[in-house]
Amino acid sequence: PDLYKRLEFLNSFRSVVVDPGDVIFEQGEYGNQLYILESGAVDRFITKENGPPILVSSLGPGTSFGMTAFMYPTPRTSTIRATERSVLWTVDRPTFENYRDEREASQILSSAEQRQLRKTLEEHFLFR
Repeated sequence: PDLYKRLEFLNSFRSVVVDPGDVIFEQGEYGNQLYILESGAVDRFITKENGPPILVSSLGPGTSFGMTAFMYPTPRTSTIRATERSVLWTVDRPTFENYRDEREASQILSSAEQRQLRKTLEEHFLFR
């Protein structure tokens, strides 16, 4: 993809700050946003048949979540709750679909996630 398209797509992301305990989305909700965690931490919970929420994973910087509902019009498969103050980057499906070639947008998104993950690894793990 050309540089202009790449920058235009990346500039369509919005920054969101959440506090500990904030629920980003709940299992069963319909949503069309993808999230990339820049800093902080969130927990992913699932609830089965009216049982208590079950912690299935904890996510840190450089990870993304919300992909299933972002790509397909389906309910969220889990609940995401912040465990500390966190900075998220988000983009919605309509913005994503404005790009004529979904493969191109997917490649841009993939490279953005890779850069964020590499940056996170360098800052937090590789150079301690």
